Amino acid sequence: MTLSGPPRSYITAVALCAIAVLSVSATASIEPAPAWTAIGPLGGDVRSLAVDPRNGRRVYLGASFGVLYRSEDSGRSWDRMVPGFHRPSQVLDALLVSPRGPLFVGFWDVNARDGGAAKSLDGGETFRVVLDHESVRALAIAPSDPGFLIAGSLSGVFASADEGESWRRITPLNHPELRNVESVAIDPRDPRVIYVGTRHLPWKTTDGGLTWNAVPRGMIDDSDVFTITLDRRNPDRVHATACSGIYRSERGASVWSRVRGMPYSSRRARAFAQDPGAPDTFYAGTTQGLWVSDDDTLSWQARTPLDLVVNDLVTLDEGTVLAATDGSGVLRSVDRGRTWTDSNQGFKERFVSSLAHDPARGRVLAGIWGDRRDGGVFVASSVPGAWSRLGEGLKGREVLSLLVHGPQTLAGTDEGLFVL
Repeated sequence: MTLSGPPRSYITAVALCAIAVLSVSATASIEPAPAWTAIGPLGGDVRSLAVDPRNGRRVYLGASFGVLYRSEDSGRSWDRMVPGFHRPSQVLDALLVSPRGPLFVGFWDVNARDGGAAKSLDGGETFRVVLDHESVRALAIAPSDPGFLIAGSLSGVFASADEGESWRRITPLNHPELRNVESVAIDPRDPRVIYVGTRHLPWKTTDGGLTWNAVPRGMIDDSDVFTITLDRRNPDRVHATACSGIYRSERGASVWSRVRGMPYSSRRARAFAQDPGAPDTFYAGTTQGLWVSDDDTLSWQARTPLDLVVNDLVTLDEGTVLAATDGSGVLRSVDRGRTWTDSNQGFKERFVSSLAHDPARGRVLAGIWGDRRDGGVFVASSVPGAWSRLGEGLKGREVLSLLVHGPQTLAGTDEGLFVL
């Protein structure tokens, strides 16, 4: 006697039904994983800034620990890119936006002689490394050929003719001087004319790197050249900033003269920019404040406190300037550098070393490490909430621990215990 079971179609239907029930049950039981959200305090170290040439309201910001931010309102507020370029050990020292759209990031590893350059095609949301294992400190794009890029690294100079997809070395390998590159610039009339600033004086090529010439005449020996800027009015007029001061050349770097009008103690200018709407106006970001010249570099005036360190500068339309600083985050000026205000809404990169709860006053306290100028203790009445600095007297000190003890707040620092 043959026993017959249910038809195959019936079994299939039952199985599909069971799978559907299990799927619904599993979906119903899965809850989204809790996510962490940055809530402040606002500020931190900013290493680099770049403006999108197709949209002057879009600005990119590179932080010290591999995090990228973007602003869509000319630097008034910032959004952290997710996933963006998030490599905690990398310093984003160079940002560049092509007129064709791609965003490039030059980065270097704080723990090794490593790094590279990465490219984004979606406004900084995702990146692809295009130059690897090179500690990149500077990037430049040819104004006459947006597909031609230059990268300066600790080992020399690299060039790309295909928008960063492939690179070739254009400086001799293991050259004793053409290394430790801090700055690069390309002549807008001819991409074969390239200027390079090293930790020991500047160099120039007029044939795309086939031959190189040192161009130090008039510059103090052993000058670490931080920036090279070609004048918007005349590319043969070149400005260079170095650890020994600011220099100007009227003949394509063939000879330099030192710019006067700034105290010798403020000579280290890591950032330099010319105003696009007022070409006689120049901005110098130094390790002792931000300086402005309104008379074609003949004289200079300090426009910020001298204990401010400026790492980069960008100029926007109608006299707006953004400054990247240590600790203070972004400073913004809308009057060509006469006055400056903090512009850090959304930028939250402070190193929080300690937290304390003050239940009697209904507030939270955060101690800041690594910022002796703008650090100290910050307080917020709610989470998330607006943070403000709590009290005075901790400037120049690192906060390592916090304790609320009745009406008193104690801060343990690298220079002892303080009480508020």
